[in-house]
Amino acid sequence: MVGIQLLSKVGERGQVVIPKPLREKLKIIPNSIVIFELEENKVTLKKSSEGLNILEEYVNGLKKKIKLPKNINWDEMYYSQFKK
Repeated sequence: MVGIQLLSKVGERGQVVIPKPLREKLKIIPNSIVIFELEENKVTLKKSSEGLNILEEYVNGLKKKIKLPKNINWDEMYYSQFKK
């Protein structure tokens, strides 16, 4: 399945500029880590989800799925586990 196809030219030192629409879509910013995968004659580029990126993606995913309470009574939550 092909969603977006964009061209980029390889420079003298083998460098390629990732087109802006792809950078924006994948949220690739300076110092982002990317992964190149080679399968036969096909190269795939993926954004790496390392360290805080993984946590950020997880938290953002949770925010979209559940509505978090505005106020949490931590004392009540903690001490309620000891009440019988």
